[in-house]
Amino acid sequence: MNRNMIRKNYTIVVIGIIFLLVGALVVTNVFFVMAYGIHIRSNTDITKFSSISVTTETIYARRGYIFDCNGNIIAQDSVSYNMVAILDQDRPSYKGHPAYVPIENKEEYAKILAQALGTTKAVIMSYLERDAYQTEFGNYGRNLSSAKKEEIEKLELYGIEFIEQNSRNYPLGSFAAHLIGYTKFNEEDKIVEGELGLEAALNDYLLGKNGHSKYSQDAYGYALLGTEVEHVAAINGNDVHLTIDKQCQEALEIAISEMVKKFNASKMWGGIMEVETGKMLAWGCYPTFDPNKKDITNYLDLGSQYPYEPGSTMKTFTYAAAIDSGNYNGSDTFNSGTYYIGFDTDGKLKRSSKSTIHGTIVNYQRANLGKVSFDQAYYRSLNTGIATLLEKVISPTILESYLDAFGFFKKVNTDGIYEESGTKNMNVIVDKIATGYGQASSVTTLQLMQAYSAIFNQGQMMKPYFVDYIENTHTNQIVYQGKPEVVGNPIKASTAETIVKMMRKVVTDPYYGTARSYAIPEIKIVAKTGTGEVATGGSYGNEVIISAMIGMPADNPKVMVYIAYQAKSQSGMHLDIAPIKRMLSKVVKLLHLTNTGPLEDEDTVTTEIDPLVQFENTMPSVINHRIDYAVDILKKYKVKLVVLGDGASVINQYPIVGEAVHQGQKVFVLSSSAKIRMPDMVGWSYKDITIFSTLTGIKVKIEGNGYVNEQNIAADTNLNDSMEIVVKLGN
Repeated sequence: MNRNMIRKNYTIVVIGIIFLLVGALVVTNVFFVMAYGIHIRSNTDITKFSSISVTTETIYARRGYIFDCNGNIIAQDSVSYNMVAILDQDRPSYKGHPAYVPIENKEEYAKILAQALGTTKAVIMSYLERDAYQTEFGNYGRNLSSAKKEEIEKLELYGIEFIEQNSRNYPLGSFAAHLIGYTKFNEEDKIVEGELGLEAALNDYLLGKNGHSKYSQDAYGYALLGTEVEHVAAINGNDVHLTIDKQCQEALEIAISEMVKKFNASKMWGGIMEVETGKMLAWGCYPTFDPNKKDITNYLDLGSQYPYEPGSTMKTFTYAAAIDSGNYNGSDTFNSGTYYIGFDTDGKLKRSSKSTIHGTIVNYQRANLGKVSFDQAYYRSLNTGIATLLEKVISPTILESYLDAFGFFKKVNTDGIYEESGTKNMNVIVDKIATGYGQASSVTTLQLMQAYSAIFNQGQMMKPYFVDYIENTHTNQIVYQGKPEVVGNPIKASTAETIVKMMRKVVTDPYYGTARSYAIPEIKIVAKTGTGEVATGGSYGNEVIISAMIGMPADNPKVMVYIAYQAKSQSGMHLDIAPIKRMLSKVVKLLHLTNTGPLEDEDTVTTEIDPLVQFENTMPSVINHRIDYAVDILKKYKVKLVVLGDGASVINQYPIVGEAVHQGQKVFVLSSSAKIRMPDMVGWSYKDITIFSTLTGIKVKIEGNGYVNEQNIAADTNLNDSMEIVVKLGN
């Protein structure tokens, strides 16, 4: 073997050994990377560059929309965004730019983002300084609109990214908020779920089914093109179409808002209903909330979840029971004074001539109008009339059976909305009578409106309902159809007709009608008012429930409006009601309601002597009467009448009903006007000044003793809150 051959073989061996060593090194490095994810020579974490995974992206289903009866959107899905900041400085660049927030730019970013998100630089810095791969920005960076996202994207801030998510939007804000309710996003199931109101009750209909898309991505979340694995389409939820009419709803809510301010009411609620079908055209309450903000102070839907003692609006059903029994004669008279509860030898209710252990029934302000007819007692809303009906015409047991037939004290069960059933409190005789005039037992507005539908619908009682139909958005098929439902015939058609005529007199009777102030020029209406005290802590305090039930038009009622509020003052409760009258006029025009003919004898004026004048030695009630009427009546008493304010109606008086009055005595009446003029107080006593302050709420500084001989503000001056009234008394 020659030398050249030996050298060539040696070279081959060396090269082979080198290849073996390199191969061993590569294999070792590969196994090391596989085991530990670290490149030996560079000590680089190779997983940051080479990891590929399959991710699943949720395709959100659209939750069903909620519409009013005319297709106006009440609730809809919308896309919102959560903002995140990538803080990991090792994240590789993307499209030639840093894919993270540069450390040197954090201060600048914090200043810019604080301005965009409406917070402070310090707050944003607290997020950007976190030791994390990425950070969110709390509530400041959540649920951002598309417009806000685009605004921030235009700032071209590296490392600021957005995560898309579904959210619920209510374009009309607080519109029927307690009825509609609101939703929340279920993070675990990635769905928007109903939490309150119809959103919760109809959740199974509204809820869609999410789809998904699977694809490959690298360690930094960048999708690898052309690697889609699976795609499952989302199935959207069903759309809900309500019976609510946007314009009627807005008219109701405006009236509620204005009345709350006028009377400083703590609660107010109401509804508008088609009496022939049961369709609810409006449903609102105060306090309310904006479901977009969830600024909720009271979760109760007052119309369905707030049982209360409704006051004299319940008298309608006691009269309906009496008339339906066939034993009622509206012209029969009775003594309207205090009713002392007693029993005859057979244990039946009987009026006693004196106080008993069984209780006493009195009228509002203890009014005693002498002998009145049963019809007049309804117009004048006398509690003693109810007691007498239960003695002479029907029994408390019969009344209870009628109240049950009218659907009181049990849930209406409509469209799955949350309800309370109220409480029947008719265990003792005084509570049985009190239930007949709207105290002792509690009901809900939903029950009242259902019951009144029988009055306005010829004895046929309709269930109120809110859902017109539900539509499948994929097939356009109707998956649920709301429809009128007769839930009883508690009274005969003739009874209902008689009650409607009596309710018309509540508006038109010049002496007795307690709802005269509710008359509107557009149409003749029927009405029944009610005032009920609220029991707190086991006793009745100074909060009252004031309510009005109205059916329009009078001769052929098509809709009814019910509105009630709870406040601490009774002043002007059924007089200073301009917002309610504006609502009634608006509803009449919106629904194109017209009169089809007059009621029989509807304009007949009572010609008999007003029983108020039969008691010349005691003070009559002039509250809720016109000022000119009060002046005429009190002239016969030959008293010195002091009229406070220049309003059209009387809202308070002194002395109270039934107190002794004598010739020459001062009698004060407070009118419905908010403006009070300074009276000529010269010659007034200390007591007279106190009465003035009590009725008007105006403070007077009194100096000296005896009678007024000097006042610092001239008589007939318009008074305001900035004025200090000082009077000097002397002998």
